[in-house]
Amino acid sequence: MSKKKNWTTESEAETRALARDNKNYWNSFTAIALVGPLGAGKTTFVKGLVEGLGGCPREVRSPTFTLVNQYSCPEVKVAHADLYRLDSRESQLTVGLEDYFGDSLVVVEWADRWELGWPEKTLTVTFSHDGRSSRMLAAEENQPDALSN
Repeated sequence: MSKKKNWTTESEAETRALARDNKNYWNSFTAIALVGPLGAGKTTFVKGLVEGLGGCPREVRSPTFTLVNQYSCPEVKVAHADLYRLDSRESQLTVGLEDYFGDSLVVVEWADRWELGWPEKTLTVTFSHDGRSSRMLAAEENQPDALSN
């Protein structure tokens, strides 16, 4: 049985604070799979998470073109991936994301595109928004199969 949590934030600052202030919860997972449309707050969430873990949130950029960014935080290394441009299993093999599982907290934007399998301790966070500033975040533990297409 999986555990579910839901939050609503009313601004980018609240989304960032949610991620920052719950760092111990997020850090209890091997991977965090972020799912949601453009502009839903995925990168803002990662900024808050990195800040909560003692890293510099100004360093956090969406890795759409670099594919994986790494952030050294005092508590844990964070590998931040963006799969937006990777639309095939073959292109995903070139990223080497599996190499980060185990020695980093792996946070993946556009995680629903990943076809190569998730570690057992994966948290899926689904983002949605109402077109304004309100964001809904729904977290479900250990549901990586739900991401498969």
